[in-house]
Parts: sequence; structure tokens; C-alpha cells
Amino acid sequence: LALFAAVGQAMRLLGWQPWRTWRNPLLWILHVSYFWIPFGFLLLALAQYGVVTGSAALHVLTVGALAGLIMGMITRTALGHTGRPLKAGRGETAMFVLVQAAVVLR
Repeated sequence: LALFAAVGQAMRLLGWQPWRTWRNPLLWILHVSYFWIPFGFLLLALAQYGVVTGSAALHVLTVGALAGLIMGMITRTALGHTGRPLKAGRGETAMFVLVQAAVVLR
């Protein structure tokens, strides 16, 4: 089931054409973070066969997907609700990059 979920979520992500959002950090953080969902399901499937640990899949799903998506949405919502332009500054972009780097480095 995890493998089927991985394929289905990867197909959904590709349908959104994430490569078209690289110039806007408020958008690419959502796509990069969402990428960790199919990858996490793939790791869950591999964990069933002892190829990787279940904690690796949990890390990818929680830090990569959840933390990234929450940070991206909170940033976007906070900017919009305070009347500021929907444009991430250097600080926000650095935060997005550092969280994604943490997922990869772990």
C-alpha cells in the first residue's frame, strides 16, 4: 500500500508542474515539502523489507513534509493577513533552505 501511495502522490506532484515555481520561494517550498510525502511512502515500503529504517521514513514525513509545509503556509498566510506582498525575503528563504537541508543531511 505504501508503494502505491508513493506512486499516486508522485503523480499528483508532477501534475502540479513544480519546476515552474523555482523563482518564487513561497511556492517552491510547498512543492519541495510535498515531494517528501511520496518519498516518505517509498521509504515506508522499503522499511518493510529492511532496506531502510522506519525512523528514516518518519523523519522524512515529519521534518521534510510537515515542517516544510507548515512553515511555507504560515509564512504565506502571515504575509497575506498583514497586508504585505506575498514575497519571501532573505530570512524566510534561508529558513526554507535550511529545513530542507536538514532533511537531506540527516
